[in-house]
Amino acid sequence: MPSDSVCIKGTLTDEGVECQAFRGEAGELYTLVGDLNGFHNGDQVVVCGTIAGVSFCMQGTTINVSWIGKEAPKVKSALTTDRDNIIEASKTIRESVNIVLEDWCGQDANSIDQTMSLDALWSATRNNPNRPHNGIAFQPEGVMDLLTRLTDEFKKSGNVRKDISVLNTNSFKPNGTIDTVDNLVEGVVGCPNLP
Repeated sequence: MPSDSVCIKGTLTDEGVECQAFRGEAGELYTLVGDLNGFHNGDQVVVCGTIAGVSFCMQGTTINVSWIGKEAPKVKSALTTDRDNIIEASKTIRESVNIVLEDWCGQDANSIDQTMSLDALWSATRNNPNRPHNGIAFQPEGVMDLLTRLTDEFKKSGNVRKDISVLNTNSFKPNGTIDTVDNLVEGVVGCPNLP
């Protein structure tokens, strides 16, 4: 996908002033331009398209919709203007982050509280038999390990690819704004896309 292309899972909402609004799973607001294929407010969908450089929508980040559906498009069946470059976005950024967190601390990805502080998650799982890390401080060692794992995950082809290098240990509490799992997802969403 081109670097300004995205596939995002979320819900269509009535927040749009000039354009259809869409809330991503991490809570970010988008506006949509293009054919919605009969989907309406309240529908949970995956939207793929390109980020508009300029928009008349007046709010959120505008996506020029090339595909919308209940699930991420498959490479061979996606109806897009750039069929050869579309990837199968089968995992959302949140799902990928939670898989990384499971590998990082041993907590099952499906049971991680998204509002929990990462420092508290690290401490609570210190003696987890799946991934023991007793004696390793959250800052900076634990965070450095987390960033390495995130970088590896978001370099993989087949899913949304992000340049995690813009994040560092100072991006995390106490110096930065990343405190909870939700904050981490927002931080990854904000990272530039990789080609």
